[in-house]
Amino acid sequence: MFEIFNSNGLGQKERFWRALIIGSCASLVLLVIYLIIIKIMDTLGWEFAIAYMAVGYAIGWVIQKYGRGVKVSFSIMAAVFCVLIIFFGDLLSLPWQYISADFFGCLRLIFAYYLTPSINTLLSLAFRVFAVIVAYNTARVV
Repeated sequence: MFEIFNSNGLGQKERFWRALIIGSCASLVLLVIYLIIIKIMDTLGWEFAIAYMAVGYAIGWVIQKYGRGVKVSFSIMAAVFCVLIIFFGDLLSLPWQYISADFFGCLRLIFAYYLTPSINTLLSLAFRVFAVIVAYNTARVV
Protein backbone atom coordinates (compact mmCIF):
# COMPACT_ATOMS: atom_id res chain seq x y z
CA MET A 1 0.00 0.00 0.00
CA PHE A 2 2.49 2.63 1.15
CA GLU A 3 6.09 2.48 0.11
CA ILE A 4 8.54 4.15 2.38
CA PHE A 5 11.96 4.79 1.00
CA ASN A 6 14.76 5.46 3.41
CA SER A 7 17.59 6.68 1.24
CA ASN A 8 19.90 7.08 4.21
CA GLY A 9 19.31 3.54 5.49
CA LEU A 10 21.61 0.66 4.73
CA GLY A 11 20.43 -2.53 3.09
CA GLN A 12 21.00 -6.02 4.44
CA LYS A 13 24.21 -6.52 2.45
CA GLU A 14 25.64 -3.15 3.48
CA ARG A 15 24.85 -3.83 7.15
CA PHE A 16 26.52 -7.24 6.88
CA TRP A 17 29.69 -5.78 5.35
CA ARG A 18 29.67 -2.98 7.90
CA ALA A 19 29.37 -5.51 10.73
CA LEU A 20 32.14 -7.60 9.16
CA ILE A 21 34.58 -4.70 8.89
CA ILE A 22 33.84 -3.17 12.28
CA GLY A 23 33.64 -6.62 13.88
CA SER A 24 37.07 -7.60 12.56
CA CYS A 25 38.58 -4.35 13.86
CA ALA A 26 36.87 -4.90 17.22
CA SER A 27 38.16 -8.48 17.22
CA LEU A 28 41.74 -7.25 16.93
CA VAL A 29 41.21 -4.79 19.78
CA LEU A 30 39.54 -7.47 21.91
CA LEU A 31 42.38 -9.88 21.12
CA VAL A 32 44.92 -7.37 22.45
CA ILE A 33 42.82 -6.76 25.59
CA TYR A 34 42.37 -10.51 26.01
CA LEU A 35 46.13 -11.07 25.72
CA ILE A 36 46.81 -8.39 28.33
CA ILE A 37 44.34 -10.01 30.73
CA ILE A 38 45.85 -13.46 30.09
CA LYS A 39 49.39 -12.18 30.74
CA ILE A 40 48.34 -10.45 33.98
CA MET A 41 46.50 -13.52 35.21
CA ASP A 42 49.36 -15.79 34.14
CA THR A 43 51.83 -13.82 36.25
CA LEU A 44 49.48 -14.23 39.21
CA GLY A 45 49.02 -17.94 38.51
CA TRP A 46 45.27 -17.70 37.94
CA GLU A 47 42.95 -18.30 35.04
CA PHE A 48 40.32 -15.65 34.57
CA ALA A 49 37.49 -17.55 32.88
CA ILE A 50 34.99 -14.69 33.02
CA ALA A 51 37.12 -12.88 30.45
CA TYR A 52 35.93 -15.40 27.86
CA MET A 53 32.31 -14.45 28.42
CA ALA A 54 33.18 -10.75 28.37
CA VAL A 55 34.87 -11.22 25.00
CA GLY A 56 31.85 -13.11 23.67
CA TYR A 57 29.43 -10.48 24.87
CA ALA A 58 31.57 -7.61 23.57
CA ILE A 59 31.94 -8.98 20.05
CA GLY A 60 28.25 -9.87 19.91
CA TRP A 61 27.31 -6.39 21.09
CA VAL A 62 29.55 -4.72 18.49
CA ILE A 63 28.03 -6.76 15.67
CA GLN A 64 24.51 -6.10 16.92
CA LYS A 65 25.14 -2.38 17.37
CA TYR A 66 26.79 -1.75 14.00
CA GLY A 67 25.24 -4.50 11.89
CA ARG A 68 21.65 -4.32 13.14
CA GLY A 69 20.89 -7.55 11.38
CA VAL A 70 18.20 -10.10 12.05
CA LYS A 71 19.60 -12.97 10.01
CA VAL A 72 21.51 -15.91 11.43
CA SER A 73 24.59 -14.87 9.45
CA PHE A 74 25.24 -12.07 11.96
CA SER A 75 25.19 -14.57 14.82
CA ILE A 76 27.49 -16.94 12.94
CA MET A 77 29.87 -14.06 12.25
CA ALA A 78 30.00 -13.19 15.97
CA ALA A 79 30.58 -16.83 16.95
CA VAL A 80 33.42 -17.19 14.43
CA PHE A 81 35.04 -13.97 15.64
CA CYS A 82 34.76 -15.17 19.23
CA VAL A 83 36.36 -18.53 18.40
CA LEU A 84 39.18 -16.77 16.56
CA ILE A 85 39.79 -14.35 19.44
CA ILE A 86 39.94 -17.15 21.99
CA PHE A 87 42.07 -19.44 19.82
CA PHE A 88 44.60 -16.79 18.81
CA GLY A 89 44.61 -15.45 22.37
CA ASP A 90 45.56 -18.90 23.63
CA LEU A 91 48.14 -19.30 20.87
CA LEU A 92 49.75 -15.90 21.37
CA SER A 93 49.81 -16.28 25.14
CA LEU A 94 52.49 -18.95 24.72
CA PRO A 95 56.11 -17.76 25.00
CA TRP A 96 57.44 -16.30 21.75
CA GLN A 97 60.36 -18.73 21.65
CA TYR A 98 57.96 -21.66 21.28
CA ILE A 99 55.85 -19.99 18.59
CA SER A 100 58.81 -18.92 16.45
CA ALA A 101 60.62 -22.25 16.83
CA ASP A 102 57.76 -24.63 16.04
CA PHE A 103 54.43 -23.06 15.08
CA PHE A 104 52.68 -26.35 14.32
CA GLY A 105 54.01 -27.80 17.56
CA CYS A 106 52.31 -24.91 19.36
CA LEU A 107 49.06 -25.71 17.58
CA ARG A 108 49.36 -29.33 18.70
CA LEU A 109 50.10 -28.12 22.22
CA ILE A 110 46.96 -25.98 22.34
CA PHE A 111 44.75 -28.76 20.99
CA ALA A 112 46.32 -31.18 23.45
CA TYR A 113 45.49 -28.74 26.24
CA TYR A 114 41.88 -28.50 25.04
CA LEU A 115 41.59 -32.30 25.08
CA THR A 116 43.33 -32.97 28.41
CA PRO A 117 40.95 -34.91 30.66
CA SER A 118 40.94 -32.88 33.87
CA ILE A 119 38.29 -30.88 35.67
CA ASN A 120 40.16 -27.60 35.18
CA THR A 121 40.43 -28.13 31.45
CA LEU A 122 36.77 -29.12 31.19
CA LEU A 123 35.68 -26.00 33.09
CA SER A 124 37.94 -23.81 30.99
CA LEU A 125 36.61 -25.35 27.80
CA ALA A 126 33.03 -24.94 29.08
CA PHE A 127 33.64 -21.22 29.64
CA ARG A 128 35.05 -20.91 26.13
CA VAL A 129 32.03 -22.67 24.62
CA PHE A 130 29.69 -20.53 26.71
CA ALA A 131 31.45 -17.40 25.40
CA VAL A 132 30.78 -18.51 21.83
CA ILE A 133 27.12 -19.12 22.72
CA VAL A 134 26.89 -15.65 24.31
CA ALA A 135 28.40 -14.09 21.17
CA TYR A 136 25.98 -16.04 18.97
CA ASN A 137 22.94 -14.98 21.00
CA THR A 138 23.95 -11.34 21.42
CA ALA A 139 24.78 -10.55 17.79
CA ARG A 140 21.29 -10.24 16.33
CA VAL A 141 18.49 -7.77 16.80
CA VAL A 142 15.58 -9.93 17.84
